[in-house]
Amino acid sequence: MFLQTEATKAIFSELMDVDGEKVAILSPMIPAQPIVPDYRNRNNQLIYSGKFAAEWYTEEIIRAARKLEDTDIRFCIVGDKFQGDLRARNGKVKQAFQATENIDWVGAVSRAESQSYIAASDIGISWRSELIDNDASVELSTKLLEYARLGKPVLLRRTKMHEQLLGADYELFVDTEAEFLAKTELVLSNSAVYKRAAKAMYEASQNFTLEASYDRLKNVLWTYNKEPLNLLFASHDLKFMTDIIDYLENQPGINVKIDRWSNHTEHDLAKSQELLDWADMIYCEWGLGNAVWYSQHKKPDQKLIVRVHAQEKRTPHPFNYNLDAIDHIIAVCPFIMEEMSRICQIPRHKMVLIANTIDTEKLDRPKKANIDFNIGICGVIPKIKGLDKALDIFEQLWESDKRYKLFIKGQLPKDVAWLMGRTAEREYYDAVFARINSAKWKDNVVFDKHGNDVHEWLQKIGYLLSTSESESFHTVLMEGMAAGSTPCLLNWPGVETVYPEDSIFETPAAIASFIANNELNEADQQSYKDYAYKYFNKAKICHEIEDLITATFVG
Repeated sequence: MFLQTEATKAIFSELMDVDGEKVAILSPMIPAQPIVPDYRNRNNQLIYSGKFAAEWYTEEIIRAARKLEDTDIRFCIVGDKFQGDLRARNGKVKQAFQATENIDWVGAVSRAESQSYIAASDIGISWRSELIDNDASVELSTKLLEYARLGKPVLLRRTKMHEQLLGADYELFVDTEAEFLAKTELVLSNSAVYKRAAKAMYEASQNFTLEASYDRLKNVLWTYNKEPLNLLFASHDLKFMTDIIDYLENQPGINVKIDRWSNHTEHDLAKSQELLDWADMIYCEWGLGNAVWYSQHKKPDQKLIVRVHAQEKRTPHPFNYNLDAIDHIIAVCPFIMEEMSRICQIPRHKMVLIANTIDTEKLDRPKKANIDFNIGICGVIPKIKGLDKALDIFEQLWESDKRYKLFIKGQLPKDVAWLMGRTAEREYYDAVFARINSAKWKDNVVFDKHGNDVHEWLQKIGYLLSTSESESFHTVLMEGMAAGSTPCLLNWPGVETVYPEDSIFETPAAIASFIANNELNEADQQSYKDYAYKYFNKAKICHEIEDLITATFVG
């Protein structure tokens, strides 16, 4: 049995004489807010969004608004659903909405539009009658949480539940109209009070996000048949799996081991067999020789998941899978899903779309000063990465303004033996580095050391380039967006399925022209961060992977 709050659980258990262990809490749930709010009053606007009824103090809110008509304080009212006594008097209430000068009544809107109105306002109104908001109340308002998730302070009645949620010292508890008016003027005029109240609301809301709710309930929902899941990862390269593996290793009911392959095809056969005998499920990161071997050797009662990126479609390995033995094949973007189906004849019903993870919280750091002329590229091998095109972009910009610099991060060709062993690759890089060394702008090209400090490196990068001929996802570009760097990508196949359209260009000259005529600003930086969080935040992706693993194992 699921109930909304601990208070309802206690009452229900007592009334029905039910064992408390049979009851779980399923709280109201809200989507997580992508970025922590800045807790600022911008428009002196209050908002009420919801239904209209006597108990919801509709008429009291109108009277309070009228007493503030001679100020610059405005009220936004969202909704058109009248209940109870107000249903018979809705015409009078509507007239009052329209006649009150500082009330903007927008009527019925979509959920998304409602959220936009809340975001554009500064204080949420959850002031309700003591008939429904009192110490005996066991209901938690979802609308209250919607205000809170967007970092808005809220005017609400003091109750035991609200004190438990926000603390007894929360500064915007209001019971009477006089308190409502006084607290409204206080919080809108005092930035410190505003910030304290807004922060208290936002932090309280974090316990009710979809992710937090799932974390509380997953042990109830997924019992793994009361046996732990032995999960084996097999790969030569786990660089895109660290967040996911760390997350799964900390989940109850999952045991994790790793079969590390030497390369695409070579591995310790005895060790792989030993690990296979232990595993309930195998997860092959990259669908190369590891996926071939495990699909041909797994037992009928074992589960197998394979994740593919881009290089798989250029190898013979997918044609050697035992597809009947593979439960799911994950593609990291829509284009790769289509390509694997088209080129490698992977059945669509086998395929699942789950993106790579981005540690948005780690990457969301303040930018350094004076980065308007700093261009970056991270990862320049092999030649398909298009370092020569990045130099074309930089050179065009440098010719117009000598302040431009190009920062190059990652391994250099001379440090990669297999690359230097390929004639075409070696000749390409010999020509590229000869060009740099003979150029007038060579001192403005900076080579930064390869390492796991990309989150710090991106603090100095204003524009981040992707000049590749082909990618599946190009994770570092999404990391750059999460860090607020402006992405500039050449149009490789499938790029539009991952990145926003206004970041994609047809030629290096078009990128150079865009950078030369663009001005970096906080609004754009925030929009890039929001985009990365919405689609690639590691918490979201880790949950999607866990959901797939759990459903596959239980199924």
